[in-house]
Amino acid sequence: MSLSRRQFVITGGGAAAVSAAGAAYLFSRPSLLQSPGVSRAEAVISSDKLPDKVDVAVIGGGIMGVLSAMMLQEKGYDVVLLEKGQIAAEQTSRAFGWISSLGDGPARLGLSAPSGEFWRRINAKLSIDTTYRQSGLLYECKDDTAVARWEQWAREHSEYGGTAVKILKGEALAHYLPGGASRSWHAAVIQPLDGSVEPSAAVPRIANLLSKNGLKIVQQCAVRGIETSAGAVSGVATERGTVNCQAAVIAGGAWTRLFMQNLGVDLPLLRIYSFMLRIPDFNGSPLASGSGAGTPWRKEASGGFSIGIPNVLAPLLPDNFRFARQFASAVVANWGHVSLQPNRELFDDFMIKKHGRTMRRPCLKNIGF
Repeated sequence: MSLSRRQFVITGGGAAAVSAAGAAYLFSRPSLLQSPGVSRAEAVISSDKLPDKVDVAVIGGGIMGVLSAMMLQEKGYDVVLLEKGQIAAEQTSRAFGWISSLGDGPARLGLSAPSGEFWRRINAKLSIDTTYRQSGLLYECKDDTAVARWEQWAREHSEYGGTAVKILKGEALAHYLPGGASRSWHAAVIQPLDGSVEPSAAVPRIANLLSKNGLKIVQQCAVRGIETSAGAVSGVATERGTVNCQAAVIAGGAWTRLFMQNLGVDLPLLRIYSFMLRIPDFNGSPLASGSGAGTPWRKEASGGFSIGIPNVLAPLLPDNFRFARQFASAVVANWGHVSLQPNRELFDDFMIKKHGRTMRRPCLKNIGF
C-alpha cells in the first residue's frame, strides 16, 4: 500500500491533531494543588500584628516549623512563626503519624531514634496531651527468612532500641491482632518503643502552648523573600510587611524548593502525592499500629484507623528530569509504586517561576474525609 504526498500530509496532520488533543486533555486535568481542601487541624490562636523585630523568623507552620520554634524558644531566642495559611493545615495534617525507627538504616537512625526519645517524653515535658501514644509498631513476617532478617537488624542496632524488638507468633501475635488476622500471618516483628501521634492535633496543641509562653504566631501571612545586609540575613519580607531578624528557618515543606529558588539556591526536592483512608474502629481491631499485606495502618486517638495506600502520584514537572540522577535510587527502590501524572501543575510551576511569586494556596486537597 502506498500513500500520496497529500494523503501523507493529511494523515500526519490528523495524527498530530489527535496527539495535541490528547496532550491538551492530560495537561488540562486539574492540578492536585488547586482545590483548597478542608483542614482537619485544630485551631491555633495567633496574632494579626507582625512584630517589628525578632531574633529568628521561622517560615512555615507545620510540624518542623513549630518544633523548630519550640527549641529556639527554649534556648532563649525571640521567635516569630509565620504561616501562609493555617498552622498544621497542609502536609502536617495529612502526615501518617508513625513515630518509628524500626527497620531504619544507619543514616536515618541518627535522626529517628532521638526523635522517638523526644516524643516519648513530650507529654510529660509539656504537661499537655499531644495525643502521642507509645503503642508499638509491628510488621508482618511472611516466612522464616523475614524473621531472621529482623532478628539480625535487632542485633546490629541494639544501641538504637534493638534489644526491645520481639518476634511474635501464636498467642503473643493474637494478642495484638485479636480479630483473627494472626491466623494467616506466619509471624510479626514488633518494636514496643515505637508509637504514633495525631499530627492534626499534636502540632496545634504545641503551638497554642508556645503562644501562651510568648511565641509570636502569625497565620494567613505569606513570606515573599529574605532580606540581607552585608551578606547576612536582616529580615523577612511578608505580604503584610517586613520583620527584622538575624536568622531565618525555612520549613516550607513542598514549597521550600520554590522559595529557595527565589534566593538563588537550587534545592533538589520533588513533590509527590500520597493517599489515605480513614475507617472507624471495629471489633477485633489491632492493638498497635503496623503493616501487613503491604498495607500500613495507624490506630487513631479517636479509636478509628488511618489506612495508607502504597502507591503515590508524582506530577510531571521539569524537576522530575532535572533531578533524575539524584532520585534514581529512590525511584528504583519504589518501582511500581510511583506513577507520573501530567496535569496543569506543569503550567502552574512555569507561571510561578516566571513571575517569581511565592504561592499562597494550599498544596493538598481533601478527598472523601
